Amino acid sequence: MARPAASSSAAATTPATTCGASRKSLFNTLAAMRDAGYTVELPADADALRRRLLEGNAARNGTPANVFARVGADDIVRREPHLREIEAQWGPAPGKPGSDGRSVMVLGERFGNVFVGLQPAFGWEGDPMRLLFERGFAPTHAFSTFYRWLREDFAAHALLHFGTHGALEFMPGKQVGLSGACWPERLIGDLPHLYLYASNNPSEGTLAKRRAGATLISHLTPAVTQAGLYRGLADLKALLDRHRALPPQAGAEAEDLARAAWPRCTRRCSSWRPR
Repeated sequence: MARPAASSSAAATTPATTCGASRKSLFNTLAAMRDAGYTVELPADADALRRRLLEGNAARNGTPANVFARVGADDIVRREPHLREIEAQWGPAPGKPGSDGRSVMVLGERFGNVFVGLQPAFGWEGDPMRLLFERGFAPTHAFSTFYRWLREDFAAHALLHFGTHGALEFMPGKQVGLSGACWPERLIGDLPHLYLYASNNPSEGTLAKRRAGATLISHLTPAVTQAGLYRGLADLKALLDRHRALPPQAGAEAEDLARAAWPRCTRRCSSWRPR
């Protein structure tokens, strides 16, 4: 495999709610890129990565993460080719979501030739499907500006989405055969797109491939199974099940079961006493 050029640049985006496991995966990916020859200034560990991303100047700016760059309203008006459509939904640039009233804030941090950014919010929290199915809708100024900044200002050579899942593939447009009128195509263009995606979600993974041109890097989630009860809790459950199944007239037997169950109770039922 050919070594990357020293000037190769990449952008990794992750939801603002990224959990600790994703941050560790991101740290490991940055380490692997550095070892492969990419120019990566790696933090000391995953926690240092978290602090650089989510703390930094966040408190000073009143934001959920470090503010790496600002894109002013004048710049958005001059460079956004679909400004009229966005302003019809979200008002004049820079809009309210993801902005300070004068500019859109790009959240994230740079580590050598890799920028790790936090994908802006959907715009309609709690109803992301509205973006996908409502005709004539558009992403926020912040969302469109974020991807244009990655393509044109940071000039990324590749894009890696971390975590299942983001919002790019849910942006308005056709379901198949996307064109220049569809927002996923407008936002990412011809930028190579890799997506670290859980393999237990194939339906939405297929959506990311079909609508955002993603090459999925699948991973298995931890196996989940019914834990069941153990030790005295299994005996306690059996006694309570028998007690619950008794007819109303079985008072004496119910009393015996209650007294048998009581010694097996934990502190959580310490306020209860058998009659």
